[in-house]
Amino acid sequence: MTTLAPMSPAVFAEFRESSVVGYAQENVASGRWPADGAVERARDEFDSLLPQGLATPEHHLFEIRSSAAGTRVGFLWFAVQERHGLRGAYVYDVEIQAEYRRLGHARRAFQALEPIVAALG
Repeated sequence: MTTLAPMSPAVFAEFRESSVVGYAQENVASGRWPADGAVERARDEFDSLLPQGLATPEHHLFEIRSSAAGTRVGFLWFAVQERHGLRGAYVYDVEIQAEYRRLGHARRAFQALEPIVAALG
């Protein structure tokens, strides 16, 4: 069984650092950013999206947990946004750790997310 658990402050610190580095690497690899200063730029963008960290309004961060593995297998971050008068959820990041990929965790995490998003309108 795959479940979502609210992200703790300690896990958020780990998530923030790995996300910043990964986002910088993706932007450099795609040619969008030069390597020089990429991590700092990624950190600035991340912090502008989550200026209050876990307490940033309308942003929801979860650990993806597997009861079968008995551990955290990934992360999921989404925000509730309103655009053109319509309220919706935007997934900023979903990540499954390499050793747990291709086992259905992401699919089950999105299934677990559906009632959470529905409850938020």
